[in-house]
Amino acid sequence: MPSNSLDVCRKELESMATEDFKKNLTALLKGRFPLVFLTTNEEKRMISFFQKYCKVNGFKGLLWDCFQGLIDLETKDPVTSSPDIKNPFVVMEHILDHAKELSKPSNFQKLKDEEGVNGVIYLLLDFYRYAQKYDPGFERRLKAISNLESVITVVMTGPEYVSMPSADNLVSVIDFPFPNKEEIRNALWAIVNHVKNKIPEAKLEEATRKSEEELVKAVSGLTLVEAQAAYAKSIVFHRAWDIQTILEEKRQIIRKTGLLEFYNQNVTINDVGGLHNLVNWLKRRKRCFSKEAQEYGLKVPRGILAIGMPGCVLGDTKIKVKKISDKGNTIILSE
Repeated sequence: MPSNSLDVCRKELESMATEDFKKNLTALLKGRFPLVFLTTNEEKRMISFFQKYCKVNGFKGLLWDCFQGLIDLETKDPVTSSPDIKNPFVVMEHILDHAKELSKPSNFQKLKDEEGVNGVIYLLLDFYRYAQKYDPGFERRLKAISNLESVITVVMTGPEYVSMPSADNLVSVIDFPFPNKEEIRNALWAIVNHVKNKIPEAKLEEATRKSEEELVKAVSGLTLVEAQAAYAKSIVFHRAWDIQTILEEKRQIIRKTGLLEFYNQNVTINDVGGLHNLVNWLKRRKRCFSKEAQEYGLKVPRGILAIGMPGCVLGDTKIKVKKISDKGNTIILSE
């Protein structure tokens, strides 16, 4: 089956981003919101998402940046050969002309009948930079786009939303989510399949199946590119998986932001004093936190409620699991 077939795209789209994001995006598109600002610093992953989203949902996607101009999101073919299209003012005027053309019912119906298109998405990369200049010509064109009543939606991108005082109330802001576990898992196995034959002695497939959950959780909160870099560093340094190396790379990545600080967790379950029955319970039920357990229907406990007489030391008593709550997400212990 071709990699760009509708069924393949639909399956891949299901594992991308989050359901809330896809619902919010769909609501904006169906509501004919003309201007959307999408915050993201994962351009490659975001473009891949829109390629599949447009194909599955019947949208024509057009991609613009100041280097390559305006291209078809699916075929990568230039929409126009004019070098002027690389100018942000020119592409905005092109969008206005396109909207005027599609405002005629006969033209849109023709596009829908011939290509099965329900709407058009213009994805404008790095457009936040032009918004920062507060150029009157830019703002006037932006307002003209915001007044469109057409099947065209303009999605501007940037790492963070840039306020445009005269147009803030005209723009809908939506955040592109960090990669979910399934996306990270796919990236992990892509690396394994790429290098497994180069270092057969490492038995990467077997090692990955054994530590898959731990490897996925180790890079949570990172972008997909950052996660792949952390995995690659472990393989280059150790020719195997090393969680501490991956966490150290994560610490370095977080350090670049200057906003957060990452501390390695050196404490293990063996350092827990007392609570022997609870420790044994956790060791026995470790697999309850795995992907297979979640697919089976087991819920991950959210926390532990320890109940006992004031001043007692639960670690010195015979603690046992009294019951699991009806929702299956709280462990209740009692003396």
